[in-house]
Amino acid sequence: MKILLFSRERAEVVVDGKSAMLNFSNPLVLQSGQVVKVFPLAENLLPFCFVAGENHKCLKTVAFRDYHLVEITNFPRVFVGRCFVQKNFSGGTFGVVGSPFVFNVSTKSQSFVFNLPDDLSAVELHETKNALFVRANQGQNSFLAAFHKANGQFLDFCGNVDFSESKISVVANKNTLAGHGQMIEYSITPAGFEKITQEPVYLQRQPKAVPPFLTHIAFFEAVREKDYFLAKTYLADDLAQKLSAQHFHEFFGEFDSIKVLSVNNQTRLALIKENGQNPATATVFELDFAESKITDIRPAD
Repeated sequence: MKILLFSRERAEVVVDGKSAMLNFSNPLVLQSGQVVKVFPLAENLLPFCFVAGENHKCLKTVAFRDYHLVEITNFPRVFVGRCFVQKNFSGGTFGVVGSPFVFNVSTKSQSFVFNLPDDLSAVELHETKNALFVRANQGQNSFLAAFHKANGQFLDFCGNVDFSESKISVVANKNTLAGHGQMIEYSITPAGFEKITQEPVYLQRQPKAVPPFLTHIAFFEAVREKDYFLAKTYLADDLAQKLSAQHFHEFFGEFDSIKVLSVNNQTRLALIKENGQNPATATVFELDFAESKITDIRPAD
């Protein structure tokens, strides 16, 4: 089985005594059973070793029919035990600690630790009667983490976020080209966080215009979000008229992410289904276009 190795971070890789540079656009071809030593160039990342074809916590694998795509997604990191921000609350202390960041809650009887994104800034800590909150910036979005004092329940969100004594309101960014989002509301009760609303929305109240060369990605994003009306707008009229929501569901099934493939100058996309295991599974489709509209979609050979 041929294995293509990618990395989100630049790294030097040593296989069978030979070294090569690795990055996201320059994959390394491996064979099962080879021992791979990875040396990241960034100072805050640690080297590690794995055997090609075997599962490893630092790797994400997607299985295709004739090969595997393996991506290094989680380099070991140097932990710096420093306090970024900390605050006392009615039952103990809580704060954001270390690098990479963790959310730490300590009481007289127990301690909780939750992983946070690495790219937070402008971190603030807040306490209400029943909950503790971390509010921060994450890129152009806002980030919110919530911890319930009574039962230790933990939630985190990225998008447009707000909270009060009794409620958490979030418009989560689904990061699609058309600007899909999801409005979620939780009630904060003495017993825990209870979801009371969850519905799809557009972040700008209507779909964003998508450049013609990204139509194929926008189509599959709309299918994934079950926004079939929008998905049809990316199809040629004669094809759109033939398809219903049931057709979309039966033909494409459920999938979590999309990866564009270039094979012999043909437009192919892999629909990747996370199944709680490594490797994930992928189904590949091939598309035809005319005047920036999709005219045909078929399973790739």
